[in-house]
Amino acid sequence: MVFILQSFPSNFPTSTHNVKIIWILCTTLSFSILLGGIICGVIYWKYHKNALALCEIQKEFAKQQVQPTLYSYNVLSKATRDFHQDNKLGEGGFGVVYKGILLDGTKLAIKLLTTKSHQGIDDFLNEVVSITGVRHKNLVKLKGCCLHHTQRLLVYEYVENKNLAEALWGSNMEDNIFLDWPTRFHIVVGIARGLVYLHEELQPCIIHRDIKASNILLNNNLSAKIADFGLARLFSDDQSQLFTQVAGTIGYMSPEYATLGQLSTKVDVYSFGVLLLEIISGRKAILQNTTSNMYLVEWAWSLHKTNMLISLVDQKIHNTIVESEMRRVINVALLCVQVETTKRPIMSQVLIMLQGEMDLPNILASPSQTNILNLSLDVSTSESNHLLSFPIPNNYSNAEVELTNLDAR
Repeated sequence: MVFILQSFPSNFPTSTHNVKIIWILCTTLSFSILLGGIICGVIYWKYHKNALALCEIQKEFAKQQVQPTLYSYNVLSKATRDFHQDNKLGEGGFGVVYKGILLDGTKLAIKLLTTKSHQGIDDFLNEVVSITGVRHKNLVKLKGCCLHHTQRLLVYEYVENKNLAEALWGSNMEDNIFLDWPTRFHIVVGIARGLVYLHEELQPCIIHRDIKASNILLNNNLSAKIADFGLARLFSDDQSQLFTQVAGTIGYMSPEYATLGQLSTKVDVYSFGVLLLEIISGRKAILQNTTSNMYLVEWAWSLHKTNMLISLVDQKIHNTIVESEMRRVINVALLCVQVETTKRPIMSQVLIMLQGEMDLPNILASPSQTNILNLSLDVSTSESNHLLSFPIPNNYSNAEVELTNLDAR
């Protein structure tokens, strides 16, 4: 401060008031410089630490047989035109998906996660490694990820066609895909095979938790690819509980999962049964055209009760079905949506039954002879009760089919 005062002209007024002003200015400037230095140091330390962590993870990746790609945020931002709305492909409980095109023309599906995880960087990336190693023709391939500040992004292969929901119920008639029954059955078998792999061929198994039409993508051959199959593994236990409450889809969730949070592979089996009924009927899980918003499952059981299950079939595909095959598939769907988890088959049994490779007369007979459940359909239709309202039976038939001892091929 003495140096600053000496630098002023000799005739410059140096009253006590002016000295105080200069002292305040100098002090403020010094504090600002010090604070700026601290902030820069923290930022440098933070990014240097993250860079070191990512470097260590990349070294770990190099040791793995499967190596996810760590994408730059700037690269993904440019590929999606700064995540422009026009590139939005869809949105789910875990985030928003955008179409991205890299400079070399490679197309990607980029999911910007909205649910924050409490995992550290290394834990998160280790989970990404484990999911990247999951390979099956009926699962969407996870190519890599991106970490940017608190944001986490997952990068998937881009699947050329629409998702199943758009194919069945798309609003743009010009872009709609006509799915005859052989094509729908091909899609159904593909979904079943993907779930068999997740449930029974992986250790530890993966429970999808949100099997629905919009999470089934279709490639150029109209083969099914299950999307978002590994997202639940990327979040800690408390986040999984949050997911249990808010990320499930009404109409697809099994009663024990929606009301009690009980999780097993049978949760996916129930959702698959609902999806199968949608594919058969061309109707959504909640029938929007009725005044009571009846569940599709409820309607299917009412048709079963009156021996009118063939009325469930989408009118658009009536001339492409084989009735005996359709009855078998409908009965498999009803087996999957039974309320008691122990009564539902596992997915390998579902696949065998769908393909007609298992001779089970009690299951595959006509609906009038198949006494799976004796339902009393008394379901609340209040919007506020949709989460807790399911077609729950008053009692079970004495002729229920036991599936626990069946051997999967």
